[in-house]
Amino acid sequence: MKNTILLFTLIFLGCSCSKEEKIKIDCSLFLYNGLPQTTSINYTDHNGTKKVFDPRVTFPDSTFTYVSSNPYALVKNKLIQIRAGDFFYKDGTQIRVAVIDYNGNGVFNETGKDYIWIGEPKDSIDLWEANLLLSPIIENMIVSINNSLFSLEEIAENGNSILFSESKIQATENNIPSISFNSFIPNIPVVNMEGETITLNSLHDSKTLTFIDTWFNGCSGCIKELPMLDSLYSYYGDKIKIIGLNTIDDITTMKSNILYHNMQWPQIRGDINTVKTLGIQNMSPNGILYDKNGTLIARDIKVDSVFEYINQNH
Repeated sequence: MKNTILLFTLIFLGCSCSKEEKIKIDCSLFLYNGLPQTTSINYTDHNGTKKVFDPRVTFPDSTFTYVSSNPYALVKNKLIQIRAGDFFYKDGTQIRVAVIDYNGNGVFNETGKDYIWIGEPKDSIDLWEANLLLSPIIENMIVSINNSLFSLEEIAENGNSILFSESKIQATENNIPSISFNSFIPNIPVVNMEGETITLNSLHDSKTLTFIDTWFNGCSGCIKELPMLDSLYSYYGDKIKIIGLNTIDDITTMKSNILYHNMQWPQIRGDINTVKTLGIQNMSPNGILYDKNGTLIARDIKVDSVFEYINQNH
């Protein structure tokens, strides 16, 4: 719906607001999905007319003048535009919020048609891979970010601004966040191999990096990466703590695989909400890397890239 006031709840780290606080984000950035800003697009519109879209002409004054070249990001031959802006937590963490004109009609705030994305600052959003940080706009939408509650009061029709205020809506069992973004290891329940429920952030060691690696029984890619994980554990155990995360198998099946493959690092069992809160793809093998402070370094990262990061930074 055009000109609809949208409720959108954000959960922010450690914000203890005693009075209602408003945050207006200027969405002056144009993001893209793979197309360099110096490149034009040849496409055919809904009438069958061949056209050329040149972002340098359409947005000549914008530094971030990007659009999508991925066919998945073309709806009914209309180009999707992504507008974004940044805001900062009181601790200085920078978060980027984007609104996406998903049906390509030039309106950014249509309920059920347009999308919202939340993540770390970047110049592109892959609409295919970002599904856990991307959600269609719905009324009374709940989004989780770092444990504070805010509501999105309004999205400008042209996508050039977003208005947040302190939220009075609470996330409940029946009102689950549509997007969860955390810039640190979240305080969420998981189950260890003794069957005990613990919190994920309790496994973090402040002396090392933390790498959470997803796997499950029957995953051939997981088996292939085990030698690299074992090397990571053996050679860099003083620099990084590996935590295996399984969201599919029961504990008995997990224990059998852990023993058979000699997986020496800690293991936990989670569910779909675990990977959703981590903001990573629900596929294996996959992982997320945090620094010694428990702050996000990279999500959807593979073991070879973890090796590269350690070699370059430690």
